[in-house]
Amino acid sequence: MVGSSINVNVMNYGAVGNGVTYDSQAFAKAWAAACGSRTNSVIYVPAGKKFLVKPMTFQGPCKATTIAMQAFTKAWAAACGGRTNSVIYVPGGKKFLVKPMIFQGPCKATTIAMQIQGSILAPNKKPDWGTSAPLLSFNSVNGLTLAGTGTIDGQGSMWWKNCAQNPLLRMNNCNNFQFKGLHLMNSPSAVVSIDGCTNSIISNIKITNPANSPNTDGIDLGGSTQITILDSLIQTALEAWELMEAVPQWKRYMYAILHFKELKMEPE
Repeated sequence: MVGSSINVNVMNYGAVGNGVTYDSQAFAKAWAAACGSRTNSVIYVPAGKKFLVKPMTFQGPCKATTIAMQAFTKAWAAACGGRTNSVIYVPGGKKFLVKPMIFQGPCKATTIAMQIQGSILAPNKKPDWGTSAPLLSFNSVNGLTLAGTGTIDGQGSMWWKNCAQNPLLRMNNCNNFQFKGLHLMNSPSAVVSIDGCTNSIISNIKITNPANSPNTDGIDLGGSTQITILDSLIQTALEAWELMEAVPQWKRYMYAILHFKELKMEPE
């Protein structure tokens, strides 16, 4: 975060972090302190601990201009490492600036969900992206639900002259996932990449990239089966359609499994 901010450590609000004692109340108190402060706030979930929590709602609006949940990956480790079904909640009304992150499985939890109601913003400086790094990468995570009414904004205009290889979302070897409701926009390159996945559903998503954004395929599929895409709007540069035309067998496969309520491609 830029500018003055306060650091709200969940450990200072009674969190134990032993994976046995519920820390929900401590997280709620930390949120109340951050949300109620007029200073920009960072809620810190320290490494090396396991935080057992029940489903939680982080309610706004907040007095602080910006609230950043530091270390999404640490929150993922806590959720993925839990033996009960887990939900990671990204609250609405806020913008979270993140660098590329890998959410690694397999998880002990049978199902795991990330509920995105706010906006996740990609770096606006190339060095913060790295080389060919997806913004959000889920690897070997089964039973994942990625849902919400929020947005994932790639802020990708700085890349469009160079044909980058930085998708917004990559699902790699993930089975039985559901991806629904979100708006993905301004990707540096292909927006969604799905590789080695099976038996999964994408529904009611919106993908938008302007006509001057080259190499921004809406959804790239590879080595995957039983992927159903329903009731979604994909509005990207013309190359997304041209790529499918260039690979006839892939085009036939795509038409066999994809069902769109509305598909729009912006003209160049």
